[in-house]
Amino acid sequence: MKSLKIFSQIKRLFSYGDRLRPNRDWFALLIVGALLLVGSLVWNAYLFTQLQNGKVIGSSAPVHTASTTSITAVQAVFKARAAEESNYQHSYSFIDPSL
Repeated sequence: MKSLKIFSQIKRLFSYGDRLRPNRDWFALLIVGALLLVGSLVWNAYLFTQLQNGKVIGSSAPVHTASTTSITAVQAVFKARAAEESNYQHSYSFIDPSL
C-alpha cells in the first residue's frame, strides 16, 4: 500500500492540475539535459583513460584466417567484373531507340 502512495505522489508531482506551470517543465527539461551531458562527459572520459592506458574497449575480436580457396574465388569474381567492365567500354555497342 505504501508503494501506491508513492505512485500517487509522483503522479501529483507531474500532473498539471488547474493551471500550467511551464517553469517546472523547463526546469525538468534542463535537469534531464544536464544529466545526459554529465553522463556523456563521464563516459567519454572513462573511454579516453582506457585508451590512454592501452586497454581494449569492448571484447577483442578473434583473428580469422581465410583459406586460399576463398581468396582465389573472390579474385576470380573481381577479374570477371573487370573483364565485363572492359567489354562495356570497348566491345558492346548501344543503339539509341529514340533516334
